[in-house]
Amino acid sequence: MGEMLVRHEPATASAVRRELALDLDLQGIGPDAIDDATLVASELIGNAIRHASRGDRDAWVVSWTVQSGVIVISVEDPSHDLPVRRNPAPDAPSGRGLAIVETLSFDWGVEHTARGKRVWAKLRVA
Repeated sequence: MGEMLVRHEPATASAVRRELALDLDLQGIGPDAIDDATLVASELIGNAIRHASRGDRDAWVVSWTVQSGVIVISVEDPSHDLPVRRNPAPDAPSGRGLAIVETLSFDWGVEHTARGKRVWAKLRVA
């Protein structure tokens, strides 16, 4: 299991992508699954940064596990607001995050926590 405490800032996504990719590679996960997992992690983190306030905690939790051919990635942030899947216009510069998560994962969801919410996604490992 990997876990990182991260800050509410854009550089967070790249730090998580690097750590996640390294850990998955060390576990023998193939490059295609690593690419999908890092993209999903980026989208979950990006959504949290864009839509959640800093709250009373400066550090958020990003975690991942690999078990029985499944990668589970989760991002916990201090907001209680649930994510909303958007249907952006083709030329819109944003709004596709959850659509990407839905496409690359076989399941995703949200659970409320004592500090806010945790958004998670499950990806199959080929």
